[in-house]
Amino acid sequence: MRLIPQRLLNQPFMQQILSDDASYILRKTLSEPALNREGYISKSVLAMVLKGEQKITTYDGNMIHIPAGSMMFIPKGMYSVSDLLSDNKGFENVLFFFDDSITEGFLLGKGVNINPQQTWPEAYRFKNQESVKAYLDALSAIVPKMNVIKEEFVRVKMYELLYLLEALDENFIHFLSHSLLGTPRNIKTFMEANYDKPLKVEDYAYLTGKSISTFRREFKTRFDTTPQKWLMDKRLTKAREMLVSTEISVTQVALETGYENVSHFIKEFKKKYQMTPKQVLIEHQEGLSL
Repeated sequence: MRLIPQRLLNQPFMQQILSDDASYILRKTLSEPALNREGYISKSVLAMVLKGEQKITTYDGNMIHIPAGSMMFIPKGMYSVSDLLSDNKGFENVLFFFDDSITEGFLLGKGVNINPQQTWPEAYRFKNQESVKAYLDALSAIVPKMNVIKEEFVRVKMYELLYLLEALDENFIHFLSHSLLGTPRNIKTFMEANYDKPLKVEDYAYLTGKSISTFRREFKTRFDTTPQKWLMDKRLTKAREMLVSTEISVTQVALETGYENVSHFIKEFKKKYQMTPKQVLIEHQEGLSL
């Protein structure tokens, strides 16, 4: 599973318009369709499609469709994304990724009351993107002329964009406030299905619709251990099973069991099994050759 926006950075089809390593504005341009790419979007994102169309499937199986000329505000979460071309004219969109400190700071002091009984869509649609395009055009003209881009400049521009969205639709701030809560889900079911994803404890807390403290408390009640210990044991157990039952590389095993840092995976594996993954792999292969 890809971590977004992290995996998009430095890709040849991406242009980085503005960033401070916390919030990002990125332009994506494709000449070929990209289908059904699973990923965890780790920051709330405004997706504005300029050419082609985007189809996004949520974790719960619902479809989000973003045609050219429209834009959607999408909360953090696990999605499958398809970028489709428009009459062979390619695909182009702009992605505005908001760090949590920006969205939370924007809502601070607005006094938004959340009605837990009110239902909201999984993403918020804006039909008119003209004011955001004007904002983007102005930003694209200014940034190349700046010698140094300070973090405070990026934060101010991201706040400005949120104010633009609020001006487009005053109900947006209620959706934004609701989206920060996550979607309530059964911890046991969700964790058993997703322990091998490259996610942190705070990500799992958000994805099950709980605060970190509540998540840790409920997790301890259900599993009689901490999330960190449980995740490590489940991931390493699966890794060992893969090493003795498949022929894929140690690196691939690490990636498929939630480890993005292969060195860290090897260290934790050796600590648990007193053998490196490579030693287990060689031992298994030698056993097959007998």
